[in-house]
Amino acid sequence: IDQATYDLPLQYLIYQNIRQGILPWWDPYTFGGRPLLADAHINGTDPIRLLLYRLAPFLLAYNWNLMLKSVLTGLGMFLLLRFLGHPVGLAALLGLCFQFAGCFALFFGHPWIQASFLYYPFLWIIWSRMQSGSGQRGRLLGPMLCALVFFSGNLQSHSYLPLFAAAFCLSAFVESWGSGWKAVRISAWSLGTGALLASPVLFSQLEFFGQSVRLISPRAWSYLELFHGPLSLAGSFPWLLGTFRTVDLCKAFQSGSLGFALFVGTVPFVLALTTLVDAWRGGSRLDFAERWAAFLFLGYLFILSTPLARFLAIRISPWACLGLIILAAAAFHRIRNWSLERRHRASLLLGGWILAMLLAWGCVLLGYYLLEDRIREIFLARVSASSSSTVSPALRSSQLSSFFREVGWTNPEVLLSWANLVVLWFFLRRLASGLLGRSLVLAVALSAAPLYLFYFRYTPCQPTNLWDKLVAGGPQQQKVIQLVSPNHGRVWEETSDVQKMTYPGATACMYGVHVVHGYSALQPPSIFSKNGSTSLIPYAWIADWKIISDGNVVKFSKTPQTGDSVRFVWKGPRSREITILQEDCQRMDLELGPGLAGKLIRTDTYYPGWDFSPPLQGSIWRYLSPCFSETQLPESPSKSHYMLVYSPRPLPFSLFCSGLGGLLLLAALWKWPDFGSRIFSSFFRIRLHKHRR
Repeated sequence: IDQATYDLPLQYLIYQNIRQGILPWWDPYTFGGRPLLADAHINGTDPIRLLLYRLAPFLLAYNWNLMLKSVLTGLGMFLLLRFLGHPVGLAALLGLCFQFAGCFALFFGHPWIQASFLYYPFLWIIWSRMQSGSGQRGRLLGPMLCALVFFSGNLQSHSYLPLFAAAFCLSAFVESWGSGWKAVRISAWSLGTGALLASPVLFSQLEFFGQSVRLISPRAWSYLELFHGPLSLAGSFPWLLGTFRTVDLCKAFQSGSLGFALFVGTVPFVLALTTLVDAWRGGSRLDFAERWAAFLFLGYLFILSTPLARFLAIRISPWACLGLIILAAAAFHRIRNWSLERRHRASLLLGGWILAMLLAWGCVLLGYYLLEDRIREIFLARVSASSSSTVSPALRSSQLSSFFREVGWTNPEVLLSWANLVVLWFFLRRLASGLLGRSLVLAVALSAAPLYLFYFRYTPCQPTNLWDKLVAGGPQQQKVIQLVSPNHGRVWEETSDVQKMTYPGATACMYGVHVVHGYSALQPPSIFSKNGSTSLIPYAWIADWKIISDGNVVKFSKTPQTGDSVRFVWKGPRSREITILQEDCQRMDLELGPGLAGKLIRTDTYYPGWDFSPPLQGSIWRYLSPCFSETQLPESPSKSHYMLVYSPRPLPFSLFCSGLGGLLLLAALWKWPDFGSRIFSSFFRIRLHKHRR
């Protein structure tokens, strides 16, 4: 539903403006107007997406944006594993396991997740080469990759990058004190310069975050969330906890899909745990890359079991999947060096673990079979009592009916996962050392099959003719378009029932219709968020048309208004006609009739950055409570034209910072190889010298 009512409409709006050569800073349609590109959940500043929008029709660009990022994710992991010295076959298989990891399937509707995480394997290679002293080009590539992460993500995913750098530095500090400070200098240079390069995006996002409101406040942290980390270990066989297409036991612990978020295949997950257990039980020590990967995986389990998960969320799971793949690859070399006796003990432990999992799986199936009626009664009662209208009783009933089809033996993904674990046990138990390497690669290949099936089954894929129908709109939507298009009017939908709305979510963007409501995690302080009942706002300033939903019958009633549209109201000794001639996602062309001086009130959402072009002396847009803006206009004996232009307020300074970042890169590459490192590490060196004194 997020893809249909949020992502597609907004991406189509961005696409239309990019094709016209307009950078869509502003969304004039939802919430009475709001910043567009500054809402980083939209992923509208992603360079790959913007390039494809310039080169291809919308459907091709939208689909290939997602497909290219999936391919680049697998390619990055393949190159990283090859860089770490693993064989081609193993690197290719584990690269595919990372490409189709469960987290990328679950968060397919959040394109900024894979768009930012696809650069992490490449950044791993660059930082590792710089750490070893052979990555001179890393002074350029490191900041550029960090900038791409910032351009492609949002404020939440931006925080994942410093945490990734922290794991890198901790791994280096375990090796030696000097190696650790070198890692700090490398990561600080890349992050700092990358942030400067991406400052036009970062500053706009920070401004919108400061100006926005959240109508849904996060719930208080619960002790049940302490179990999120241990429950995530079900990633080796996540069906034990159910799926979001049926009963999800994780919701009893105030989360969801904890196992599938770390699902990289059964065998790779078990092999990754094998590496950690082997090092803990006195095997060979973890090397630099393995320590880095262990910090990522164990750090994720720690974060998920603490209040930090409130800010970082389960969307950080690709961070842990990256570490799991590296640890799984490391297990191959460890197992091949084990003695036959040690391999025999490992097969016994694995066999016992498989039997325990089988017993738990059987208990889950039996329990649901015995309690199915009671579970159905509880779930349907919750749907009836819930104020949310995005879930219907029919949908919930269908999910409950699919339990055995999702979790039971009729699901080929489940059977293949069990078979893969048995194959792994057989290889550890029977095969000689010379054949073990190829056999383990075969086990990974077999383990990848259920992973691919899960990914392709959960990834949305619909016929393109449905998109054509969606763009055309139905009779009800077309009727509203004909009513509001002549004067660029605004519509107020009285109902909040998504299933009954004419323009649910952000779909109004697709048709160029201005609405009071919208759909976004971050919302501007608009009519919608300021006062849902609109009792404190003049009724004549809310909308030109109101849609009243009464079952399947939709009635339209014109609201009282002054002027041509309620979006602009004239306050003066004599009324002046106001006409919106044209508007897009950056500017608006107004025509005012002749008349005396007075105040022009704009009832679109107030937001700093709007001004006249060219600027009018003495005419400055000021905030007007509760969420409007006003300005003083001079007397005019004839019709006058005014151009309103929106530009993010931090843009001039952010462009200066971006240019400064470019100069730092040139300086670091041209004359002073350690110039950038000296700048960003000076603080740490000073603190170190004080500590020594």
